[in-house]
Amino acid sequence: MSHPPHPPPDSRSPQGAGEPLAALRERVAVLERENRSLTERSDRLEDEVAALANVCVAGEQLHATLDLTRVLGLLRELLQQLVGARQFVVYLVDPQAQELQPVVHDNVEPTRFPSLSLSATAGPGAEALLRVFARGEAEIREGSLALAGPLEPAAVLPLRLAGNVVGVISVLCVFEQKLAFTATDRALFELLSSRAAGALAGAFLFGAGGGAFPKPADLLAYVNATIASADRRETI
Repeated sequence: MSHPPHPPPDSRSPQGAGEPLAALRERVAVLERENRSLTERSDRLEDEVAALANVCVAGEQLHATLDLTRVLGLLRELLQQLVGARQFVVYLVDPQAQELQPVVHDNVEPTRFPSLSLSATAGPGAEALLRVFARGEAEIREGSLALAGPLEPAAVLPLRLAGNVVGVISVLCVFEQKLAFTATDRALFELLSSRAAGALAGAFLFGAGGGAFPKPADLLAYVNATIASADRRETI
């Protein structure tokens, strides 16, 4: 008695599933790696969005008060908490003495950072400050910040006011967990360069005016007079 021929192995059976199963496992592994990568990118983007939001809030806070003590305190907070600066010094220029005078500092010995003459030969660590003041361009350390210090600051930023450089911020070193400056840090540096001096000037004008806001009628008269003067100049 003859027996019917055996059917060919079914690719869906365990005997014929070896190669497709291995390919499926590889595909799953690839998808898992892609998923982890996407998750990491999403986390980084969330961190960047949060950091940029902090930059926007920082800009608003700088101009939300006209109290000089509060402005200086905010400047300290921004450098410490958002930049991660462990040691820093803020200088303003004295045009008559032709020197940069330290006005705000943190975690440094004041006697180690005296006023800097704009005309004398710069000592170690002061060259970058004088270059930034003269050129009006920030110098920000690339790569690792581990070796930053008084002789080689992590970042030196110009303080601009109405198109003029009126001082500099020297970030000497950062906290250990800060490995390098990010794009968000650079955005904050630009904000500090463009707005910190304006906030200081606003506080100065408010204090010089006796710490009182102008009366509404006086403010209206001043605005109208300024507009009228501008209109007259345009018609000439």
